[in-house]
Amino acid sequence: MPRIIITGGPGTGKSSLLTGLEEIGFTCFPEVSRTIIAEQQAKGGNLFPWGNMAAFAHECFLRMQAQLSATPLGISFFDRGIPDIAAYMQRYGLDVPSEYLSLAGVYSSSVLVCPPWPQIFKNDPQRPETFEETCLLHHHLIETYASLGFDIIEMPKVSVKERVNLVVKRFGGML
Repeated sequence: MPRIIITGGPGTGKSSLLTGLEEIGFTCFPEVSRTIIAEQQAKGGNLFPWGNMAAFAHECFLRMQAQLSATPLGISFFDRGIPDIAAYMQRYGLDVPSEYLSLAGVYSSSVLVCPPWPQIFKNDPQRPETFEETCLLHHHLIETYASLGFDIIEMPKVSVKERVNLVVKRFGGML
């Protein structure tokens, strides 16, 4: 059951790609961090990467584990994976618990990376980072995934439909 991560900094087209894949019948799991941030904003909490990164990372880890437990047979795509937590923690200068890194192997060895792309970058209430911060996080993501032995596949800066077609061409045979 291949579990393929789609990663990248905020505002790089991950969620759009995931939506495109879901629309053609793939099982897709949304980004847990956006959900947590929206929940915290609604109740006035502080479980944010920019508020309490360690607690935020732990909550992301728990929810990502739940996603993994819900993975059906066949190919699944994830808007971020557990290695993203490690990259964020490293970005903020925090130690990464070994249990976070030990689960990297439950995913496919290939990771799809959406690079920073100023033409599509947008802020929103759950994504307050600047484009410069997105570029810095991109660097940490690449470093983290490479250090864990993932095959990094950088998505080209093309339309969502073209990205979806490229993913289907590469991974469709796993169905």
